[in-house]
Amino acid sequence: MFARRIGFAFLTVVILTGVVAAQSKRPNWRKNGVLNRKPLAPGKSDDGDDKNKIEGTWRAIGTFGFGEDVALFTFGAGKNANSGITVHSDNFFFVPSPSCLPAHGVWRKGGDKTFIGTDEGFCFDSTSNFDPAGKIKFRYSVTLNKAGTEFNGNLTVEGYDTFDNLVFSDTATLHGTRMVAEGP
Repeated sequence: MFARRIGFAFLTVVILTGVVAAQSKRPNWRKNGVLNRKPLAPGKSDDGDDKNKIEGTWRAIGTFGFGEDVALFTFGAGKNANSGITVHSDNFFFVPSPSCLPAHGVWRKGGDKTFIGTDEGFCFDSTSNFDPAGKIKFRYSVTLNKAGTEFNGNLTVEGYDTFDNLVFSDTATLHGTRMVAEGP
């Protein structure tokens, strides 16, 4: 049993390392070490009351050592004005093994315009009947700008195998802009 656990942990590390390496070398995604993407739209707000609130959906860029990652973070209301729920996905969640589902979690207010959050998503081995491959966990802290239209912060991402053993960890800086409703 122990040898099977070690073998699976090693396989998971190899797979996750391959995914990170493959993501950093995707054609048409990177040029000269920078992700080819449109810049984030300037921060706006549908409501002047948003300036002290995290609730809403945010387009974010995570800058890692290997390059950049584009993500969406949605912060929803909770049991009081100082906490709530999160849903997070990014452009690397549905890649060849392991593929991960959007992460769900919680946030809470940490100070004036500062918020912390934790969310987790389940990952699967897409090469073998989508067997469980572990989970991915994100922990972050962000601070809103004065207008409440952008945030800056830091993120830690961790990958775990199915036995809850840590198999990788990385950090990034975050920059986000609030998404606003647009008509046709």
